Amino acid sequence: MGMTRGAIGCATAISVAIVGNMFSITKITKIKWAIQKLGGISKAAKEIVKWYDKFRVGGHSKTSAMYKAMDKVSEGLASDVKGALLDFLGITAVMAACFE
Repeated sequence: MGMTRGAIGCATAISVAIVGNMFSITKITKIKWAIQKLGGISKAAKEIVKWYDKFRVGGHSKTSAMYKAMDKVSEGLASDVKGALLDFLGITAVMAACFE
């Protein structure tokens, strides 16, 4: 799977999850703000996939690479916003689209 295809699938899964999940309004606001701060869904997805691939090549497991990629991409965000984003991106559909 190429980086562009992976990033598109990842971005789509993130968009669907934002619309379809039962997160609190506060958490959704934080997630939307975080994604905006990261440059939008497409840019965030490309960065997530890029770092995930780098960590996988570096020998990390899928789970470890996912968490390291998420941590890397969300550097600089306030801890509560980062927490909301990481909780959100832990959703199975997003993980499958972004990391498999």
